[in-house]
Amino acid sequence: MALSGGSGPRLPSLAELVQEFLPLNRRRWHGHPPLAEEELRRWQELRILLERHLGVLPPPDARARRGSLRVPVRLVLRWAASGHSGPGTTVDLSEGGVRLETREAPAPRTPLLLAITPGEGRPELELGGVIVWIQRASDAKPVEVGVRFVNLDPQQEEALADLVENVLSRV
Repeated sequence: MALSGGSGPRLPSLAELVQEFLPLNRRRWHGHPPLAEEELRRWQELRILLERHLGVLPPPDARARRGSLRVPVRLVLRWAASGHSGPGTTVDLSEGGVRLETREAPAPRTPLLLAITPGEGRPELELGGVIVWIQRASDAKPVEVGVRFVNLDPQQEEALADLVENVLSRV
């Protein structure tokens, strides 16, 4: 690591972290070739550093459970579950799930279908999920909902990974 003005090691920039993270993340996601133990440890370090930079670092007790980098992104979506449906907006997104805002939401453990509009001429992304948690701040504010993706086919997984990488490469 280069030294900067005698004040200690220079911290890598966000762009440098992203550049190192993306190929490791792609290999971790696809397993071709699988990450060695040292590479997996580095991927985890990079994920935490990036989430800190991006302002989406979870509490310490949740860091070990998080298996994917979460990126902040506002995208329009629609959800449908148990005869209910509504509009929403993503708050942050990963290959494993999404935090979204909406006006109402079914109870935790409810399966749902999400249709996310990625923009930039990309096709709508339909993903199955299960509500993990709901947070209601007040009646005047949107409900925040945590969703874990489930039963994704390889094309959905690839489209989701591409979307996360696209968002990350633009930060």
